[in-house]
Amino acid sequence: MGCFQRLANFVLVLVVLALLALAALNWLLLPKVDEELADSVRREFLLPPSSTVVIGRGSLLDTLEGQVDSFYVDSAEAKLDGMLVEDLRFKGRGIRFDLPQVLLSGNAGLSEVQSGELELKVSEDALKQRWGGELEKKGMRDVEIALEDGSVTINGIFDMAFAEVRIGANGRIVADGSTRLKLEVDELQLGGAEIGVKELKAAFSTLTPVVDLDQFRVAIEVDKLEMHDGYVFVQARSRALDEVSTEAAGDSELDKREQELLDELERVRRKKEQQEALEKEGAAQQSGNPAPDYIPDESEPDEKDMNSLGGEA
Repeated sequence: MGCFQRLANFVLVLVVLALLALAALNWLLLPKVDEELADSVRREFLLPPSSTVVIGRGSLLDTLEGQVDSFYVDSAEAKLDGMLVEDLRFKGRGIRFDLPQVLLSGNAGLSEVQSGELELKVSEDALKQRWGGELEKKGMRDVEIALEDGSVTINGIFDMAFAEVRIGANGRIVADGSTRLKLEVDELQLGGAEIGVKELKAAFSTLTPVVDLDQFRVAIEVDKLEMHDGYVFVQARSRALDEVSTEAAGDSELDKREQELLDELERVRRKKEQQEALEKEGAAQQSGNPAPDYIPDESEPDEKDMNSLGGEA
C-alpha cells in the first residue's frame, strides 16, 4: 500500500510540474514569440514603429511547431520590393514560420501563407523615384508622372543630337498574372521629330515593375486596380504559391489530355476524309466508264460449234 501511495504521489508531482511548465510557456515564451514575430514582420516590410501588427495564435503546440492562425498588418507606410507604399493592410491566414530563426536572428522567417487579403496604394512621387533614374539612363530628363482617370502619364525631355524632344507616354498599370504590377504603354506622344517609336515604347515597357508582392509568400489575384487622385489603388486576395503550382500542374495535365483527345479526333477525321475521297473516286470512275450489258464474242466459231447449229454446211 505504501509503494502504491508513493507512486501516486510521484505521478501527481510529474503532472503538476508539466502543468507548471505549460503555464510558463504560455506566460513567458509565447508572448515573447508574438513580440519577436511582430517585430520581425516590421523589419521585413520596413514598417514604422507606429504600425500595427497583431498575431493571432492558435494552440501552444501549433506555435511551437512554427504555425499561427493569422496575422494582421496595418501601417501608414511600408516598403515592398524597394517601393514606398502607403496605407498597407494585409491579413494573412495559415502562417508558417521558422521559430528558431525568429527567436535567434529576429527575421520573420515566413515560409508559407495559405491565403490573405491585401490593400495598398502607391503615389506619383514614389513612382517618380522608382522610374526617374531608369528613364534618365535611357536619355530622358525632367520626368513627370501623373495618375488620373484610370491611366498613368509619363512626360519628359529626350535629348537628341541636335534637338530636345518632349515625349509623353500614356498607359495603364496592370497585373501581369504574377506577383508584379507593371506598366503597359498604350500610346506615345512625340513632339517635333520622328524617332524610333518601337524602341522608345520598349524602353517604357521594360521599366521595373511598380511593385512585386512576392514578399507575402502568396500568389496575388488583383481584384481592384485603379489610378486616380495621384495614386495607384490596389486591392487583392491571394492563395498559397504551392496551391497555385498544384493547380497549374493539374491544368497542365488536363491540357495534355485535351490535346491527346483533339489529336485522336483529328486522326479520325482525316481517316474519314480519306475514306470518303476513295469512295468518291470509285464512284467517279464507275460513272465515267460504265460496264456494257453485252460483250460480243468476235472469235471464229470452231467445228464443234457449227455441228451444234445444224451440221456441216
